Amino acid sequence: MPVTDDLARAIRQRDLTSVVELMFEGDPPRPRSAFLTETELWDFKGDCPHPGKEAIAQWAEIAVDVLAFYNSSGGIIVFGIRDKDFAFCGASVRLDSKLVNDQLRKFLSDRIWVEFYRLHIQQDQRYLGIALVPPRGPVLERFHADAPLVDGKRRFSAGDSALRENDSSRVLKRSEADEYARHLAIPTLGKAYAVDEPFFRILSPDYNRFVFREQ
Repeated sequence: MPVTDDLARAIRQRDLTSVVELMFEGDPPRPRSAFLTETELWDFKGDCPHPGKEAIAQWAEIAVDVLAFYNSSGGIIVFGIRDKDFAFCGASVRLDSKLVNDQLRKFLSDRIWVEFYRLHIQQDQRYLGIALVPPRGPVLERFHADAPLVDGKRRFSAGDSALRENDSSRVLKRSEADEYARHLAIPTLGKAYAVDEPFFRILSPDYNRFVFREQ
C-alpha cells in the first residue's frame, strides 16, 4: 500500500504518532525519502508566524493552506523544515493549539480545529511543529472574513474558499466555490457516501465548469 494511503488514514484518525513515524527519521528530524516533496497531503514551512497583528498577512496565508487541506482530504503543515532543501531549520515561534486556532479564527469558522504539536525540541528551543488538519464533512467551508491588503491586493475575500491541488493551495473565488458546493450537494441515487469521501475536481480548459470523478 502506498505510504500516502497510510498517511491519509493517519490524518483521518488524527494519529500523530503514525504521522511522525511515517514522515520523519532522526533527531534533528529529517523527512524520509518518500516525503522529499510537497503534495496534496502535506506542506513544509521554515517557521511559524508570530501571533499578533503584525503577522496578520502571514496568518492569512496559513489560513489558505488550512482551508485547502480541510476541504480536500485533510493534511499536515510542517513547520521547521525548509521547502527548498527539506532540511531541518527548526521553528522558533512558540505556539500551541489554542494560539494557532485563535489566529485562524480571524478568517475561518470555529468548525475547523487544527491540532498543533511541538516535537523534537532542540537545546536552542527550535522545534518541529506539526499542524494536523482534518478533512471536512459534507459541506464546503469558506473564509468568513477578508484577507488583509498586501500591496493593494487581497489573497481572498469572505465567501471564497480553497482546495489543495497537488503541492499548492488554490483559492476559489465565491462564484467558483458556489459551483463546487452545488455539485457536492447533488445526491447520487443508490449509493451511500461516507462524509469524508473526497472528490477531486477537474477543470475544463476554459475553467468555467467543473467535472467530478470519484476517487
